[in-house]
Parts: sequence; C-alpha cells; structure tokens
Amino acid sequence: MFRTLHIEILKLKGSPMIWVSIVGVAVAPILNYLIFLSLKNHEPSAISIERYFEQGYVFLVVLLATVMFGLIATYIFNREYQEGTLGNMLTIPTGRIELIINKMIILLGWIILLLLFAFALSILLNYMGIFMEFSREIIIKYIKVYLLTGVIYFLLTPVTIFITMIFKSYIPSIGFNIFVTISSLVISDTKYEEIFPWSLPYLLTIYEGEFHYPKSYSIAAILLTFIISLMACIVYFNNVDIE
Repeated sequence: MFRTLHIEILKLKGSPMIWVSIVGVAVAPILNYLIFLSLKNHEPSAISIERYFEQGYVFLVVLLATVMFGLIATYIFNREYQEGTLGNMLTIPTGRIELIINKMIILLGWIILLLLFAFALSILLNYMGIFMEFSREIIIKYIKVYLLTGVIYFLLTPVTIFITMIFKSYIPSIGFNIFVTISSLVISDTKYEEIFPWSLPYLLTIYEGEFHYPKSYSIAAILLTFIISLMACIVYFNNVDIE
C-alpha cells in the first residue's frame, strides 16, 4: 500500500495542477485583502479581525472550494485514463480498492494543505497593509474551522470521483461541481440548505444562526453522500473492464 502511495506522490511532483490549485485558493484571501484594504482607507470603523477572517473564509467556501476541490479530485482519478496508465498501475501489483484508497489519501492531504495555505496567506496579507492585531484564540478557532472544512469537502468528493469514473472526462465532473455551487447559492437562506450537502461546509463550521432541522440531519446528509457515492465508486471500479 505504501509503495503505491509513494508512486502517487512521485507522480504529482512537477504537476501543473499543483500550481493551478494554489493559485485558485489564493484568489479568495487576495480578494478579501483588497476589499479590507479599501475599507481601511475609506471606512476604518467597519473592519475587525473576526470579520476579516470570516469574510475570507466565506469567499473561499461559497465561491471557489467546491469547483476547485472537484477539479483536483477529477485530476487525480482521470489522469490514469487520459495517460493510459491505469492498466499499468494495476500490475504493480495493486488491488483496485487499494488504488482508490491511496488516491483518496492523496486527495485528503491535498485539500487540507490548500486550505491551510489559504489561511496562512490571509495572515500574511494582514501584515501587508491592514495590520489588524489578532489573538491566539482567533488563530486556533480558524485553524479548526479550516481543518473541519477540509474533512467535509473530502467527504463530498466521491460523487465527483464516481462521475469521473463513468465519463472519463473533466467536463461532466466540472459541470456537476458548477451546478452544485450555483444550487448552493440559490437555496441559501432557505431551510433546504441545511440538508443540501454542498451548503454544509459553511453551515457546520462558522454559521451561528438557528437551524430549521436538527444538526444531525445535516451530518447524516454528508455521511450518506460519502458512503453511498464511495460504495458506488468501489462497485463500479471493481467491475469495469480496464483496457
């Protein structure tokens, strides 16, 4: 298992997708920084360190994260089909379930590192013109928020992976992630967002309003999405012919 995992890591070295993903998640903290820099010059009483971190997080989660992490998941699983190396990967020898597990481990680590990078960039940008002081409690709070967000998004990625396995193309997977992103925006501020899995990273981390449904419904929605889609991936991948 560790040999296959090592091979997966080596395959990512020098991959342009690493830089694409870094630039992608950097958009949110940079956009947030520019907005707060303008507020500092025109309306300094409107800024606070809590609002700074919260708004940067919202920009990332609402606008970018679903599509970006969906693109990464598609890349990790689709590159074997595009490069024609899937058959070779299974002759190492590597079991099909083991291959899925290794790729999922890579995906989880990639998502977590990107989110921590976005948070670290927010801190760095604060010292480049805004200069708001923040406490250790704020740092710890948002590190937990970003880590939990990463886990939630990871639990949602098997849906994208399943679509990738079926169509063996980027277009349906990216289209699906754009669709769920728009859907999240459409149903925002309604009770249905509490059971729509792709709205839950924000609701289960920093949202402080009241829920119409018990939070257990939201957690169940995420877990069911993960379990059902992951099982679909395993069943399909174990039964499909590999050329």
